[in-house]
Amino acid sequence: MDYASQRVASAHNLAQTAPNDYASQRVAQAHATTQQPGGDVFNAFMEPVKAKIQNPYALAAIASTGQAESGFDPGNVARTWSDPSQSGDPGTAGGIMSWRGDRLQALQQFGGGNMDPATQAQFFLEENPQLIQALSQAGSVEEAQQLMNNAWRFAGYDQQGGEAARRLQTAQGHGRRAGAGS
Repeated sequence: MDYASQRVASAHNLAQTAPNDYASQRVAQAHATTQQPGGDVFNAFMEPVKAKIQNPYALAAIASTGQAESGFDPGNVARTWSDPSQSGDPGTAGGIMSWRGDRLQALQQFGGGNMDPATQAQFFLEENPQLIQALSQAGSVEEAQQLMNNAWRFAGYDQQGGEAARRLQTAQGHGRRAGAGS
């Protein structure tokens, strides 16, 4: 879908959004005005997430994590790959959010073989209700990204700088486009 078509589709979707759902409207507007990597995958994953989570800080952190994990690349949606742990233990990860080990197996069972973005979004929303509640209550992009980092535990998730700083910077960019201060 070209940029102009994305804008029209986004405007149509925005018009159908409940008028009292200001945070979701701002996120929809922000993403309508910027090209997202893997736009179709991004939207197919984030739309179900936005239906349940309206906190723009949380949405920015979720988008940042997906971008870091798979780039929302259509080729990564149903693919698995070797993903050693931070300590070097072998493992396999896959999907939009690069679920690993038991979490990947749970995703595969949840979808019954269906690994499309909407199924993965639903799994994300149901996998850890405490995370979803904490994200919904996050008071800043930094807090929301730290929650996502702790849940994903990528190499360096608990250190300043490096990958954690890059993910925070990406989340802040998503947040600014959505009109969320940090």
